[in-house]
Amino acid sequence: MTVTDQADVMEWDDPTQYVDALSLMESQRQQRWALRAMWDAKNRLAAVRDEEVTAEAVYQSARRRAFFDPNCPVVVRGGVTTAERDAWVDQQVEDVETKWKLAKAATQAAKDHMDTLRAQSVLISALAKTTQQIHAVAGVNR
Repeated sequence: MTVTDQADVMEWDDPTQYVDALSLMESQRQQRWALRAMWDAKNRLAAVRDEEVTAEAVYQSARRRAFFDPNCPVVVRGGVTTAERDAWVDQQVEDVETKWKLAKAATQAAKDHMDTLRAQSVLISALAKTTQQIHAVAGVNR
């Protein structure tokens, strides 16, 4: 049996197949990265939420103005229906409504990013704890 054959057979015995060697410094660097990324994501989420609130306010305001526009169809029995009036109003505000919907989507994307970072930070924390324990058992401090 050659050395290569033996390595293939004993691959399960090689701990680097399961966990890459990680120094305490590298572990701390990953933790700092996760903290910084979560801080940035929190600030981004706050900013896009503010943009969403502003976009919704602009949309609601434009919608109210459209209802009181002199050209807005007046609902009358046997004439213009509420559905026709509402369609006219929707047509007048479709640009700002689209901006509001895009702002809502950006907020959801920022929330999703925050959730992903949260999951990553849990994994990084668990890895750091394991690394710390391995180094403690091995008597290595760096």
